[in-house]
Amino acid sequence: MSSSSGQVDVMKFGHTNDISMDELTIQGPVAQSASDDDTMSPTAPESAADDVVTDRARKRRQQHYEKQKAKKKEKRAQKQAIAATDAPMFEVRDATGKGKGLFAIRHIPRGSRILSEQALIACPGFVSNGFVTKAFNALPTDKRSAYMDLDCKTVLPGEQNFPEWLRSALLPARAIIAVFQTNFVVEQTHTLRMTVYLQASRLNHSCVPNALASYNSAVDGQVVHAIRDIEPDEEITISYIQSLEYCRRTRNNELKQPVERWFFTCECEACGTKDRPNETSDAMRERLNKMRMNVYKSMNRWIEGLRVNVQRLKPMLEKRVEILRSEHLDGTCDFIEAVKYAAWASYITGDIPKALKYKQCEKESVLHGFGCDSTLYQRVAAELGRLRRDGPNLTKDAEAGLKAYMKRSLEEGKRRMLAEQRFVALEGVLEV
Repeated sequence: MSSSSGQVDVMKFGHTNDISMDELTIQGPVAQSASDDDTMSPTAPESAADDVVTDRARKRRQQHYEKQKAKKKEKRAQKQAIAATDAPMFEVRDATGKGKGLFAIRHIPRGSRILSEQALIACPGFVSNGFVTKAFNALPTDKRSAYMDLDCKTVLPGEQNFPEWLRSALLPARAIIAVFQTNFVVEQTHTLRMTVYLQASRLNHSCVPNALASYNSAVDGQVVHAIRDIEPDEEITISYIQSLEYCRRTRNNELKQPVERWFFTCECEACGTKDRPNETSDAMRERLNKMRMNVYKSMNRWIEGLRVNVQRLKPMLEKRVEILRSEHLDGTCDFIEAVKYAAWASYITGDIPKALKYKQCEKESVLHGFGCDSTLYQRVAAELGRLRRDGPNLTKDAEAGLKAYMKRSLEEGKRRMLAEQRFVALEGVLEV
């Protein structure tokens, strides 16, 4: 910008850390000294202009320094999350009342990749018992032995009514299917598939988990990351259920029904025991679930193009994030979903700084829970970069993209539940 007396042009540099004050050129009229000396004394407007340029250059250098520092910190976190260490992080031990479990044998920082493995048995789509049995028979002898050593608590439908001779005849096939049903996970690759892992299957459930297990397309298998610091001798736990925002009774019902896979009652710190339930945590989870249901109703209306009062919804979304933190659920899938919706509400209402704050929190949570080589992290990082770059100019494209993403999320959750329920329904008749 050109200016008359007392105003200056500030040149734009690609790298602010290369700027020195000697290189900054101030354009504008220069007051000449009355004397014939080579020295010139700056006028008052020029002194003020120098101060402005100095402040701007200092701010730009500081911003550049902070940006570089943040990038280095993120790279360190990524290396820490992916790099395989020579020293093992865990070992298999007896877990009281739970069978076997994985226990940390050293301090595991948040974001560390605890394990990464490929599936022992992978069944595409909806499977029959015969498919599982054939996949088991194709395994090497040592892998078959390790598979049969996995926990098995499942009672197959109608088994209690079988005559003794039939139960004896079906015992080998029954054990194979029962181990699969107890330990399989549903994964979304390019299609749905059901898989069993040797090490990841040892992870026990907690309603306050310290780790997150997910499918990673880069390794074509299961990866487990620490979502908070884990101390030596602490058990590594994940969540088995769809949402941790349910009340205690609903959470325990999901561990038993409708798929009836695990047959246990959780007694973690959030649940308490049967005689001494944790009523404080239960009340908070009940409140969280009501918020979650209200959010889903509003999101469905918004996806369908109906009017939603986002300004009124925003405080509830922010409160949901706070309660999840107080329940030590930050880093879980529920928390990632909550900060995504809070970022959406802030963006729609024009609060870009707060939208950036929640989006950054989502990015960090996804990085620590899924790893920097996950497609989810790459997508969230791209969304954050676009929000930083374009800010208020995103409106229509961002809304359309967000609607599509949320619709996919709801549909994926329904497909996963249908896959689990349909597999159990197929087990009425054993194929030997």
